[in-house]
Amino acid sequence: GVLLAVKFAPAIIAKPYTTWLVGRFGTRKFFVIGQSLMVILNLSLAGALQLGAPAYLTLLLFSGCMGVVGSMLHVLVPVMMKSYLPSATMAGSLSKAAVANGLASVFGALFATFLLAQLAPAAAFVVNGVLTIPYILFLLFNRPQEPIESPTNVHRTWRTLLTTLKTNRRVLRASILAAGALALIGPLNSMVVPLTQDLGIALTSNAGYLLAVLAAGQMLSPFSVRWLSRRFSALYGGACAIAIAGSMLAFFGIIVWLVKPEWLMFTGIVVAALVFGSMRIAGGNLILSEVSTSTRENETTQGNITAFAFLDTFAAPIGPLIWGIFIDGFGAASTLVLLGVLTLIFVSVHVSSDRRAHVDSAPLITRP
Repeated sequence: GVLLAVKFAPAIIAKPYTTWLVGRFGTRKFFVIGQSLMVILNLSLAGALQLGAPAYLTLLLFSGCMGVVGSMLHVLVPVMMKSYLPSATMAGSLSKAAVANGLASVFGALFATFLLAQLAPAAAFVVNGVLTIPYILFLLFNRPQEPIESPTNVHRTWRTLLTTLKTNRRVLRASILAAGALALIGPLNSMVVPLTQDLGIALTSNAGYLLAVLAAGQMLSPFSVRWLSRRFSALYGGACAIAIAGSMLAFFGIIVWLVKPEWLMFTGIVVAALVFGSMRIAGGNLILSEVSTSTRENETTQGNITAFAFLDTFAAPIGPLIWGIFIDGFGAASTLVLLGVLTLIFVSVHVSSDRRAHVDSAPLITRP
């Protein structure tokens, strides 16, 4: 919990200044600088640990630095993907990226399972840093297929962000939906280790396999985005995806509770994880697509995404804290069921309140 606080507290302060820095350096150049800083931080952290520096204090120091840089890069990823992988919508561009990310995550989860069992933890930071270098080289030597939008109002960072959240109803409700989902279902990947430990599953093997299945589900997210986009607007398609992901979380817990034959239990877990992975990514992509089309006069996509991501930064440390408390208090299986049900309730209340308020420019259904 302290590590998460140290990581995200500086990120909350730094994130509003992303548009200011991008305005000075340019989006692509600043993104490359940020990725390069992450490589340096990862390698420096590994070196410090190998030289015998106090592990906990070293992690605290580097978590704060990584949180600042990572929070700014997080804002720019959707804009970069929209330019390098052009599509009619932001969700379409992010779906293309999700296939590559999912494939990489499958291999990464399986490789990490082997790596952490054979080598010291510092090796993971070395690998993370080294494997980022080809990404940086690609960005340096390959121009985007579409121009990257430049932000405006770069000298009024906090004022611009708060004004957007206060006056742009579409960005605000998308931000609330995403923040709630991040707190309720978002921590599954990061909480796989304590979950498998509480369930009595072999830690170094099945945790990695579960992460690989979740990543494989991520590769299926373009199909989920396409299916939901045909039936709902971007915001409500995202809400539907989050609701389905929540139901899969509850299904996961029920399977562990009730299903006795081991092969049948693991089959159910695989199905639930695949659907969950696909819907979680699809929900995030559709909500970001809503944000990207919500710009008004004197607003830019980057500015709106910064405001959107700002609320997410508050939710990011709350989620693992909730999961940790629930796992300690109720056990892993009960936690999955409880959080799945809470997700369904949250989405229902959010959608119902929007419909009662007759929110403009957001039809629930895209087709009659």
